[in-house]
Amino acid sequence: MDASNPSLTAEALYTSLAESLPLNIFQKDMQFRLVFGNRRFCAALGRTLEEIRGRTDFDLFPRELAEKYRRDDLRVLETGALFEDVEEIVAADGRRHYVHVLKAPIRDAAGRTVGLQGAFWDVTDRKLAEERLKEAHAFLDSIVDNVPIMLFVKEAEQLRFVRFNRAGEELLGLRRGELLGKCDHDLFPPAEAESFTRKDREVLAGKTMVEVAEEVNQTRNRGQRILHTKKIPVLDAQGRAAFLLGISEDITEKKRTEQALREAK
Repeated sequence: MDASNPSLTAEALYTSLAESLPLNIFQKDMQFRLVFGNRRFCAALGRTLEEIRGRTDFDLFPRELAEKYRRDDLRVLETGALFEDVEEIVAADGRRHYVHVLKAPIRDAAGRTVGLQGAFWDVTDRKLAEERLKEAHAFLDSIVDNVPIMLFVKEAEQLRFVRFNRAGEELLGLRRGELLGKCDHDLFPPAEAESFTRKDREVLAGKTMVEVAEEVNQTRNRGQRILHTKKIPVLDAQGRAAFLLGISEDITEKKRTEQALREAK
């Protein structure tokens, strides 16, 4: 290497750095043609540097992905801002992988944009785990929402509602948007709210289920209803009470029937 040639020195330094980092690194010119890719990048595509140099994404990837990459590249070149995203890429084995991508403009000494450089790394395992978790949450939400009795969850610190199902909405006459993030004192008469809160604290402190055989709840559209409620502490990994799960069944009609039978004797 000729140390008197600063351009060559800078190029050699960049190449050395790009090859040593555990990242897939590439550069494109203003026509979106690849001008450089490190060994990791080339291996991901299953091609040599000579095979990818001068080619665009439309030569290397399915059209839907190439169009996405082109839109991202245009945004970087037009705005001059750093771009970051999780994208799909088709690897040499034909499988689609998820990668975390960073793209930034390349500028000359005068500050003019002359190209684009990027780096990405594989996050497929993390992405698939996130998708599985999202599917599990959706499945749980579906179950909770379709249970025909009221279910609710409160966080332990301030006893604010964080989950509420459709049966609960219908029973209390309160929509989820009105209830989530609020506590009993925001929603019910003072004496009622105080009774609910006291019982909740008892459950969380004792870390054991408490069954309330009968409690009166003033609903919005159906007047006073009598509920049979089970309150269950939900513990975190350290054994601390993190949430309170409530399961409430409307037993108003049952109690009226029992009262009518007693009076008929």
